[in-house]
Amino acid sequence: MKISVCFKKRPIFHQELAEGEIDVISVVNPKIYVHDCKYKVDGVTKTIENTEFKFDNAFSEFETNEELYFYQVRPILDLIFNQGIVTIFAYGQTGSGKTYTMNGIQGIAVKDLFERGINYWENDQRNFTVTVSMYEIYGGKVYDLHNDHNELKLREDKSNTIQIAGLKEQFVDNDDQILDLIRQGNTMRTTHATKANDTSSRSHAITQIKI
Repeated sequence: MKISVCFKKRPIFHQELAEGEIDVISVVNPKIYVHDCKYKVDGVTKTIENTEFKFDNAFSEFETNEELYFYQVRPILDLIFNQGIVTIFAYGQTGSGKTYTMNGIQGIAVKDLFERGINYWENDQRNFTVTVSMYEIYGGKVYDLHNDHNELKLREDKSNTIQIAGLKEQFVDNDDQILDLIRQGNTMRTTHATKANDTSSRSHAITQIKI
């Protein structure tokens, strides 16, 4: 499939429990159920209204990033070694676990890419290079997270493809170098304190790994 959508439930926070919040999500892969607590029309009788949503995969709060990677991401990585493009992005409100999940997936994927790449081309004795770049979109502008947070310009080339002019791309030799660059880039991201997180990411950050 060209697009696959999965759901990952985060655990309820201790602070939420202390404030009397309750867990209203049940996960039964590939579906989730939202349990909405309501009163009937008499204004007295309590009831629960259940709403069902179906995804390609649904992961509960008890399932790890490793499991999410194995079932959702790993099956599509072969496309990269056949001149394809694989894009993974996380969507959700502040404090929903996007950064936690993406960092976990990136760490596993990077190691897996190098191992599979070496095995993939071993028999053909073909060399391959890997470059890494990282930028963020904040306030309608684009900034290079590997080059002093310099502002970048978006350009459209003759093939109507969007190019990021001046984006720094760095060659790497192993998975540890990629992970170091990702960590460095994350330290340059724009953050602000929110109710859910003291250092909440306020931008959209994109890591590009080219093979």
